[in-house]
Amino acid sequence: MMVVTAGIAALACLFLSTTEGSGRLFETNCGTIKDSSMGPKIENGRNANKFSNPWMVAVFVDNVYKCGGTLINSRFVLTASHCIDMNYMKVRLGEHNMNNTECECVGSICTPRAIDIDVDKKIMHRDYDVNTNDIALLRMKNEVTFTDKIRPICLLDKYPEEPIAHFKITGWGKNGMGETQPILQEATVEIYERKRCERKLSMDHLDVSRICAGDTGKFSSDSCEGDSGGPLFAYVNEIGRTVQLGVISKGIKSCSGLGSYTNVTHFMDWILDAVENYKV
Repeated sequence: MMVVTAGIAALACLFLSTTEGSGRLFETNCGTIKDSSMGPKIENGRNANKFSNPWMVAVFVDNVYKCGGTLINSRFVLTASHCIDMNYMKVRLGEHNMNNTECECVGSICTPRAIDIDVDKKIMHRDYDVNTNDIALLRMKNEVTFTDKIRPICLLDKYPEEPIAHFKITGWGKNGMGETQPILQEATVEIYERKRCERKLSMDHLDVSRICAGDTGKFSSDSCEGDSGGPLFAYVNEIGRTVQLGVISKGIKSCSGLGSYTNVTHFMDWILDAVENYKV
């Protein structure tokens, strides 16, 4: 496991100023998509729009899909620490349908529908355990060029001030029936008091480093096996961008109800340090 400790003040240049009160963004041109709509496993989810989540990353161990992740700049992927493996890892960018292996052609020019890049550095939080500090970064061997299908999500150094009623989660994980979901799934959840997750997930005291979210309606939406490492995110009107606020971490085995998410803004200092220290 690795952790970094460089001074945060020297890294302020990595952020872009946003509107007053909304904090600072981590990456230029983050959180935007080709289509202006957000798109229409994730239990009780629906197929995501092809271009609605260009920051989604599929994380593989020994060429087998294991977790989700998010692109945060041209070199780094944000995921959960429990997704890290000592064996060979790679990430896939621009993915939508895992079953579609064909190239996309325009006239006589054909390009791969998605790209795979080896992981050359795995950065886990040094204090990670099963219930705390479940956050990690994967450094790609090569920098990626942004396109309509490959683009970073926004990170903010503080939680948005505007009230956000609903959040989205995305992933290729299994549903509650244990069925794999080859097409990227998207679902809507809302934030609950952390005490509710403590009771439902049999977890000890959850502090501000965790977010409790889910859907307790008749057809509950939730993250499931294989969704770990993916994002909890929302469109923030005050900056006009999509912002990641959580990392899918732990949920109920039935995949219906509530889940515990790592609070991304709480770990922004750690993310900044890691990116700066391992950028080369």
